[in-house]
Amino acid sequence: PPAEPDCNEASGMLATMNDDTDIETLRSTMRLLTNSPEHAGEARTQLDAWTTMDHPESVRLAAMAAIDDLESGASGMQTVRIGVVPVKMTYDPARFEVEAGQPVRLVLSNPDGQPHNLLVCAPGSLRAIGRASEAMGTTAEAKARDWVPDSPKVLHVMPMVQLGEEGELRFMAPERPGRYPIIC
Repeated sequence: PPAEPDCNEASGMLATMNDDTDIETLRSTMRLLTNSPEHAGEARTQLDAWTTMDHPESVRLAAMAAIDDLESGASGMQTVRIGVVPVKMTYDPARFEVEAGQPVRLVLSNPDGQPHNLLVCAPGSLRAIGRASEAMGTTAEAKARDWVPDSPKVLHVMPMVQLGEEGELRFMAPERPGRYPIIC
């Protein structure tokens, strides 16, 4: 893997980043700069600028997550930590509430012996998505799609999270309040 840049290189990278910059590059660069006392103010100012409506939603949400990495809750993004319940194909907590229309970050921890993904689905779609996933079987296509059915009822997808790892999904909560099932 490439070497992580030092603070001066990261500061130079910051000046050249744009909306097409890889989200994780943005976050790792910001994390490096904010951990350096001489660059922290500059990085925080830049992060705040990336949260404006001038940038795509994915960029805004990544910048908000980076701000929250520095100071929990500072960006207004609601972070929900979820764990996989080993062997049961369920999550703990099984339910949580978020504010409609607000930014959300789900962090999934996987202590189970198999990989897990997480789908946020439309209200009332739990059975239909479950059946569609099962109908995919064990084909190469199913595996390539991580058993995520092609359905407009699947609103957000966190890719597979391996044993002992954490995954993250950032999105804007739907404007319409309701029960949005989370499915493995």
